Amino acid sequence: MYSGDTGFCEELIQAAKNADLLIHECSYPTALGTDGHTTPLELGLIAQQANVAKLVLTHFYPVCAGREREMLKDIRTNFQGKIVFGKDFLKIEVD
Repeated sequence: MYSGDTGFCEELIQAAKNADLLIHECSYPTALGTDGHTTPLELGLIAQQANVAKLVLTHFYPVCAGREREMLKDIRTNFQGKIVFGKDFLKIEVD
């Protein structure tokens, strides 16, 4: 499942239900969240409620640089599955 820019969305949770992989934007740290983007805290909740196996974070704004641990901690508040910070040319094998 792949999602672009969005806020917290119940329909997304249903669409991603039991997905092996959810690729989702993570543009801002939770403390700097803004409308139209999911915060790391919300993203962890989405991944947990959808019961996804692996979460790949994408679409980082410059304000995220150096705040990866903080963002990961916020996601881990609700989601304990595998998390990958996406980067250019990242390859992911899906079974």
